[in-house]
Amino acid sequence: MVKDILSSGALTHFATIGLVIFVFVFLAITAWILSRTKREVDDWARIPLSKDDDPPIDSRDAPSEHGTSNGTT
Repeated sequence: MVKDILSSGALTHFATIGLVIFVFVFLAITAWILSRTKREVDDWARIPLSKDDDPPIDSRDAPSEHGTSNGTT
């Protein structure tokens, strides 16, 4: 029974759709990574070597003048 279902070719469209989705996501992630600045990539490269209590290097994570990191009061 399973052999008949698989040999009928009814599921080949799902395999094609899955492959297309995979390739699209792979290319999107690759394009996103390649569009990052050298400084961001260098920060990512230092993550395994940093201690957990090291302050973040990224200026977006620094406290604002109001004392919170996201700019709200």
